[in-house]
Amino acid sequence: MESRQLLFKPPVSSAQLLPHYIVVKPNEIEVKKILDQYPRWLLIKIEQVVDQSDRTIINSTPLQLAYGAGDVEMCQGLKPYFEQICGGVDAGQKEIHNQLHEKFEEENKEKNEGNAKQIKNHLASLLALVIQAITIEQFNHGRNEETNQLILSEVTLTAIERFRKKFDESQPKVIDKGMHFRLEILQELYEKYAKIAQQQWDYDDKKCALLEDGVLSYVLRYVPENDAQRFKQGLCYLQDEGEKFSREKKMRNGRDFRQVLLSSSRDFVLPGSYVDIIWGVGGWKGRTIAPTWAAAALQNLCRAKTSDLQSLFSPVSSCPKQNR
Repeated sequence: MESRQLLFKPPVSSAQLLPHYIVVKPNEIEVKKILDQYPRWLLIKIEQVVDQSDRTIINSTPLQLAYGAGDVEMCQGLKPYFEQICGGVDAGQKEIHNQLHEKFEEENKEKNEGNAKQIKNHLASLLALVIQAITIEQFNHGRNEETNQLILSEVTLTAIERFRKKFDESQPKVIDKGMHFRLEILQELYEKYAKIAQQQWDYDDKKCALLEDGVLSYVLRYVPENDAQRFKQGLCYLQDEGEKFSREKKMRNGRDFRQVLLSSSRDFVLPGSYVDIIWGVGGWKGRTIAPTWAAAALQNLCRAKTSDLQSLFSPVSSCPKQNR
């Protein structure tokens, strides 16, 4: 896709706020306000934007930013403007397809899948060490005198730290092409958690809480903000109660999603505090142990997102390659 120039220059505030309201604090209402005035901004590249997980996304159009974050609602909100600026439905669809093909083409699909599989297998082996350590953890090392948090064994702490370090290394810090985060990572983790919690731990509260704080809280830090907004609202309310996705700023108990994840565990001498993505709460007294429920809810979310995003992208495969 060729780089395009605007026929006019929007104010600096709009230039800064458009990517902000697409990936940092996603908000279709604010994006619409900007695009109603400057719709041709959809045709230019944004040099860089840093998201809530400290990823730097570079040289991307607004649509590429939204698609890369897996934000279905934002992508759907941008679609009508393409017809307007390109002079018709077909021209608008062609521009959408060209933009997505540029950043999400499948030329290196086999190579990327191979790399992803290698990373997945390595993380799985490290997760297995964490699960093994938690399984044999006796929680008999006393408590912190000031906080009353349980002190963990060195074996458990080392296993958790190794997993976190390797997971951090597996995630891109600067993104030019491809998705910003693979939500299936969470789904796979919750499926493993659900199996272990039931078959090995008999839903032991301490062991489940330790995996939540030690592993899941860390991985949740990497989700794009539109997914964080869903987790703040609670997947139960979105999928079972029929609530409309409302892009919540805070969790249901008034806490900040990312601040809770970065805070200390309530139960253990350990950095990281879990957020319950089913009920949209975190940093609270008492836990709802529902790993199977969470795994199923994430599976539903991943399937819906994949289908909706593919419907936006699918015609690309039948389009001839564009000369660039």
